This record gives sequence, structure tokens and C-alpha cells, in this order.
Amino acid sequence: MSIKGLDNYVTLEPVAHKYFNKDGEEYISASKFLATFKEPFDPRIADNCAGKGDYIGMSPDEVRAYWKEYGTERAGIGTVIHNANEMFSETTQVLPENEWMRPALINIHSQYRDYHRCYNEVCLYDAENKIAGTSDRILVHTSHKDSVISISDYKTNLGSLPQIDLDKKGKQKIKYLLGPVSHMIESKYNLYSLQISLYSYMLQKQTGRRIGKLFIHYINPVNPLINYH
Repeated sequence: MSIKGLDNYVTLEPVAHKYFNKDGEEYISASKFLATFKEPFDPRIADNCAGKGDYIGMSPDEVRAYWKEYGTERAGIGTVIHNANEMFSETTQVLPENEWMRPALINIHSQYRDYHRCYNEVCLYDAENKIAGTSDRILVHTSHKDSVISISDYKTNLGSLPQIDLDKKGKQKIKYLLGPVSHMIESKYNLYSLQISLYSYMLQKQTGRRIGKLFIHYINPVNPLINYH
């Protein structure tokens, strides 16, 4: 990494998905830190859903098991797309099983061609508060040693990424976050915005560079050609 201030002092242990510094101290991940501003999910909600609507014939335990399996499946698809993007960015290669994504990968990466350098999967951290996270792309604008840096983060939610989450009937779900961000509606978009803002804070703190743009690059997991930021 040629950006002064970025180093390998904190790294991600990928299996457990935990961050540790070189002295073995664990850092809380950015996503877990931001989760403290949400009310914990109540698994008893499944009791009210069982036997109704999409869950007819299912017990509460079966509903919970279905939610867990669905979440794991969606996360797996997101990981495949993230990994394909990283490989294509670094090598222009595409695995045979991901060949269906090639047109989308070409399209996605053409959107970054005007930057001087693009770095993938950069570990950012705040040593003072013991927080760390991994940014999908760090974008260096020019060849100047103090060039402005921007940040892009891929998101692969099914459907879209509205600023306010919708229920199955298309009705807005109005619920607020907690603590210092209690003025913000709890939605995936707002949580992702807080996440990339935290990355920006850590990146500026590490490098002293001025931060340019922060953007969420949405990629539709069913048809990745549908992507925008």
C-alpha cells in the first residue's frame, strides 16, 4: 500500500470475521459498532408470523430457521459478487462459474477508470477507539502525493436500496435509530451511509488526506448490470 498512513497494523481474520492488531488486541468491526444504534432483533417476532401469510404451515422455530437460511443465502450471493469484483479489478480475470457476470464487471469497473489508482479491500481502523472495517474501494484522484481520496462501497441488497425501508405491502417502515443518531430513520441506506462515513473518518485520521466523495455502489444481485452510485 503506497498511501502513507495505511498499513497492516490491523488485519481481518476472515473465518471468524474479527479484526486484530499486531499485538493481538481485538477491534470491534464497524458493522457491530453501528448495530449498537439499533434495537436488537427480537426472535419472538416469529411467534406472530408463524402460520400466517408466507409462513402458513410453519412453526415459530421453522420461521426462524427459514430466516437464518435466507440471510445466509443472501450473504453468500453478496460475497460471490464482491469477490468477482475484486478479482476482475486486480487481474481482469473471471472465474468460469462467474462468467455470466462479465458484462456487469466490465460495466462496473469502467466507472472507475478516471481515478489515478484504485485500491481494493482496504482495512481501516481507529486505534484510539478500537474500531476497524474494510472498505471495498479506496480511490486516489491524482498522482499528487497529497491527492484527495474517495471511498466506494459495494452493496448487493435484493430489489433496491431506498432511503426508507419498505414492508411487503410497499408501506414505509418508520423506525428511528438510537443514541446520537436518534434523529435518523433506521434503514439499510442510512446504516450504510453511517458506515461509509465512519470509514471516511478513519481514513482521514490514518492518512491526513482530504476526503472527496463517499458513495454506495449498488449492484443488483440478480442482474448486476443494474448498478449505480
